Amino acid sequence: MFLSFVKLVFVCLFVMVGLSQLIYILFFWFKFLFYKEEKATQNGFEQGVSVLIACKNEEKNLDSHLPNWLNQSHENFEVVVINDSSVDDSIDVLNAFKTNERLQVVNLMQEHIKTTGKKFALSLGIKRAKNEILLLTDADCIPKSNGWITAMQQAYNAPNTEIVLGYGTYEKRPTLVNYCIQFDTLFIALNYFSMALSGNTYMGVGRNLSYKKELFVKNKGFSSKKQQIDKFGDDDLFVQQNATKTNVAIAIGEDSHTVSLPKTTFGTWFEQKSRHTSSSKFYTWHSLFWINISFWSWVLLPVLGLIGVFIIKNWVLKLTLLAVLGAISTLRWVSIGAAALKLKENRLLFYIPILDILYPFFQIFWTLKGYIFKVRHWR
Repeated sequence: MFLSFVKLVFVCLFVMVGLSQLIYILFFWFKFLFYKEEKATQNGFEQGVSVLIACKNEEKNLDSHLPNWLNQSHENFEVVVINDSSVDDSIDVLNAFKTNERLQVVNLMQEHIKTTGKKFALSLGIKRAKNEILLLTDADCIPKSNGWITAMQQAYNAPNTEIVLGYGTYEKRPTLVNYCIQFDTLFIALNYFSMALSGNTYMGVGRNLSYKKELFVKNKGFSSKKQQIDKFGDDDLFVQQNATKTNVAIAIGEDSHTVSLPKTTFGTWFEQKSRHTSSSKFYTWHSLFWINISFWSWVLLPVLGLIGVFIIKNWVLKLTLLAVLGAISTLRWVSIGAAALKLKENRLLFYIPILDILYPFFQIFWTLKGYIFKVRHWR
């Protein structure tokens, strides 16, 4: 009798977990998978844009990447580079580009300032920016096309839009860690784009993010208590604190993508992910609720399904459990594959099931590390 009760509880738990995963896929991921970008009106096409790049000791990246930012096809834009107390030759590199009228340089010297960090540097750059639309990226990024600024700016088609979330991929290399990085980037984008389209925006990525200067000033920038405690979070915390159900748009066309230099080892990648994850403790409860529903329902579903195969003797019920597990897993992998096609990450298609099974183990590791992470980096 007791054993039958345990099996009943187990089956109910399996059904609950399976439904949670199914609901998340259907009500969140499907919003992104069936989303089509609206064509921008001509009125919004020529708005001025200020591209902001805060950097520290990035002479090589500045030298090779500045032309990609300065040679954009958009007619009305500036590039504001905030050089935060670099001790390399960043100033010399920036001086070499001074003849370009689009470039504005803010040089911060450590002996003249009391506050350090990327948020402070960005705040000064935003203060200097002359345009209402701000477009943020990093020194180790390049735009995927010379129409990047235009593609991101066109997402301000709706009059109430104040934040635009973009996609930042990584340079592709034939290594296992690179495939894992690409999958992680795709998976995160699938989630934050889906949540944004559902009116539950919780983050963006600082390497390809846009918002209006008025929004930044009105909400006192990075001055909130959470922003001051968290040394990172210049992208996700600002977005989730200032996003509403109606003021966020997304840009997903290939021209709107940026490409960054990836980490080359699992150790450096895990360290980077731990820093990023450390900001998640400051997310709102409803954002954390859905993120955890998505994660833990996927972790528990195969575990419960495989346990059921061993403890349940009824072959009909056993096969039903396997069928449900197979159906939901297939739907999940097909959905991630559709997102990969949508975001031009085609090379991941064949490896999605394997990477998706490994991914939770990685995520648990860097999440635990992120909660006890000690700040050691400028970013």
